[in-house]
Amino acid sequence: MILLAFACARPVALDVPSTPSHSAAPEPTVTPGTVDLVDAAAWTVLDPADDPGGGLDGTPCTPLDYGPEDAGFEVRTDACDGAVFEQPLLAGLAVGDRVGVGVLHLDLWSADPDATAELSLWLGDEPLWTVVLSMPREAGVVDDEVLSPLAVEVGSPIRFRVQNHGRNSYELAWVRRLSAAR
Repeated sequence: MILLAFACARPVALDVPSTPSHSAAPEPTVTPGTVDLVDAAAWTVLDPADDPGGGLDGTPCTPLDYGPEDAGFEVRTDACDGAVFEQPLLAGLAVGDRVGVGVLHLDLWSADPDATAELSLWLGDEPLWTVVLSMPREAGVVDDEVLSPLAVEVGSPIRFRVQNHGRNSYELAWVRRLSAAR
């Protein structure tokens, strides 16, 4: 008997249709018009004074706490409480475009039983998407959609804001324009 164990496994969202073992697996479906809006390797950290959310509290993250991971951008809060990152949009958005956001996180924990984590995306200084996660929380995936509240050109700044309490890990796995406004 062979026993395999995986430590620190990352949660992964799977949408795999069941197929009989004798048939070939179906090709993945890509929605026409789906466009990646960010590059995991292009995020740069901003000064906490430039936080569009009104100022981060606590210890800011250092380059040891964040960076590209797998196909996403990971922020580890073992030694910090949050940060704001920025990069230019890879494609423009029109008002009403559907934007998909995916975040993976390991088990979330804090010594404070009322603690929360707030993750958000901003188009410049305008909020695009926010999620507040209570703690403790098991590892999981946030797979969300939002409509763009404003039109922005390719190259405009998009910001990823992480405000956390506790030793946790978040991976911004995707930010995509899912469809154009009609």
